[in-house]
Amino acid sequence: MHGQKWRPREEWIIGENTHEALITEEVASRVREIKARGIREHRFNAKRIYGLSGVLKCAICGTNYIGDRDVYRCNSYSKPGHKCENSDISLQRVEGAVLALVEQKILNFKNIKDFIRRVKERFRADSHERKSLEKRLDQIDFEIRRVMKLYRVGTIDEKEIEKEIVDLQGRKRELEVKLEEMRSLEEGLTVKDEHIREVVGNFKKEAEHADPKVRKRLFQDLFREIKVYPKEHNPCSRLLEITGVYLPMIRVNVASPTRFELVLPT
Repeated sequence: MHGQKWRPREEWIIGENTHEALITEEVASRVREIKARGIREHRFNAKRIYGLSGVLKCAICGTNYIGDRDVYRCNSYSKPGHKCENSDISLQRVEGAVLALVEQKILNFKNIKDFIRRVKERFRADSHERKSLEKRLDQIDFEIRRVMKLYRVGTIDEKEIEKEIVDLQGRKRELEVKLEEMRSLEEGLTVKDEHIREVVGNFKKEAEHADPKVRKRLFQDLFREIKVYPKEHNPCSRLLEITGVYLPMIRVNVASPTRFELVLPT
């Protein structure tokens, strides 16, 4: 008979990876990197998270600056009969400058080293607590040996020793857990300088590519408010008045996403 004859599946000869690649290895590598870092662009209709919303405020009318695509702008239009003259500010410029400020003036090598030093000093001051736990642990070990000795000489029976040992072993485990937690915290403070420099050096890049919710939380944790002043003599720079949660108020002139000039408080 004429026509096609199909071979049974068990007689098929299958060659792996014989088709031409649909994308290059370079493109595939880039896709894997983007997926791993979680930095895909948001869909155009997805709700965008603006890191400085709620922190950025207008220095003229006190209204919040809100995110609007690629800029932050004064939200005074929502107030009937009021329109502020303060202009928009580039999202990239203001967020980049704030991250640069954090990197250079807050989370820098010197400040992190100083923070670790202060925490270590606190642990040294509280070392009496660890010594007290160690002393209590030694006392429980002594009690366990005493109970075992009483059992060996026949002073107490199996039921009594079981009750005593279970109680002592439970108290011992609690103390051991507390001591292990304290030792782990102390060991965690042993950080090499090169590791600190590596983290500091990569901070801005990692923060820029971080999940928007994480970046927003970072800004909220570090700053109470950032006031945006209107453009004055130099149209390429804007004055920001920054009030930190843990830092005194400072003023900076923002010239670009990476360049800013500190201005002494007036």
